[in-house]
Formats: sequence, C-alpha cells, structure tokens
Amino acid sequence: FFVERGHDDANNVQLARAYGSKFIAQVGSMADARLAIQRGVDVIICQGYEAGGHGLRREIGNSAMSLASQTKRMTDVPVLASGGIANGRHLASALCYCDGASIGTRYWACRESIGDRLLQRRLTEANACDDV
Repeated sequence: FFVERGHDDANNVQLARAYGSKFIAQVGSMADARLAIQRGVDVIICQGYEAGGHGLRREIGNSAMSLASQTKRMTDVPVLASGGIANGRHLASALCYCDGASIGTRYWACRESIGDRLLQRRLTEANACDDV
C-alpha cells in the first residue's frame, strides 16, 4: 500500500485491521512518512531515489538512508529502508539506522527467482546501478 496525500488512508488502515492484517506503507518523502505515522500504520518502508524497478518520488531526491533514519527518529513503528541495498554491508548499514530492509531487485536477480533469465543475466553482468 502507498500513503498518498489527498486520500483517506485512515480508512484503509482500519479496513486492514478489521480483517486481521497489518498495514505497511511505502513512502518516498518525509511528508508521506509523517502522514503514515499519523494514520497509525504498522510498518513504514522508506524507499529512496536509488530504488530499482519502480522507484518513487525520484524528483524529491531522498536517499533510503537519510529518509529511513529521519523517519525512525519520529516513531517507534518499525521502519525499513528500501533502495540501493545490494549486499550484506548495505543491509548491516540499514540495521544501524533503522529496523531492517525491504529488498526487491537484488532478490529478483537471484537464481531462485522466477524473473526472466535473460534480464537477470543482463542485470548481474552489468554490475552497475546507473540504470536498474
């Protein structure tokens, strides 16, 4: 789920809880993080501009590390970093400033994934993050 300004996300959180589910909000800015906290979400994923696949809010320019660390200072809700986490050192870094990481592209490129093999090979052979 995404928290977006202008929508009544509080109803979405209540609906998820009514069905016994948790509500995870993926945010790309501090304004969206504040809104997620106000709405009472269960987990916040802070997606930085360096996220691959379907990056959010690239024009704002928040990195995953700065967005997640600033968000974590405002709440006790679990905060996960997303974007640019490609190896164990990056994960260890995320654990220093927030509660964990949400990893997509890195897992998509692994042997166990059902991702397109040609695209996986191109991604791993390129060994670059310029145009994921």
